[in-house]
Amino acid sequence: MPLNNDLFAPIAQRLGLEALIFDDSGLCPLVFDDRFTITLELDEDGDTLHLYSTLGQAPEDLIDQLTCFAGLLEANLFGRGTGGATLSFEPEGRYLVINQSLSLQQSNPETLQLLFERFVQATDAWHERVSNRFWQDPDFAADDDASVAGIPTFIKV
Repeated sequence: MPLNNDLFAPIAQRLGLEALIFDDSGLCPLVFDDRFTITLELDEDGDTLHLYSTLGQAPEDLIDQLTCFAGLLEANLFGRGTGGATLSFEPEGRYLVINQSLSLQQSNPETLQLLFERFVQATDAWHERVSNRFWQDPDFAADDDASVAGIPTFIKV
């Protein structure tokens, strides 16, 4: 599986790592502040990088589910509440997931780093929202602070 280490060097450097290490399956899990894990996965050809993280389990109560899923859909609209990522539901484990796919052929190191940082920020924000059961908050609006790209901080590994 081809791997352009130069492409990932700015991300590794920003995380304080020498390099990003992908296993034989093309996976590179990164744990952030012992709170959540973001997995980087290369497709078989090495042309696409998939980023994903499990945010927590979906609510079991039907009304809470509907409210939760409506909030996820609202955030997905034009990527306004996700920094361009997608929120979804994995039915087997009943997990809420955030994911994004990036073309490596059309990326340079700086763009990839920017998109990765935006994904980390969105994951952090949505992990917090799910942990706080946002679907039970009557004042919740998916785009309240959804300019995820505007969050100035970056979480260190």
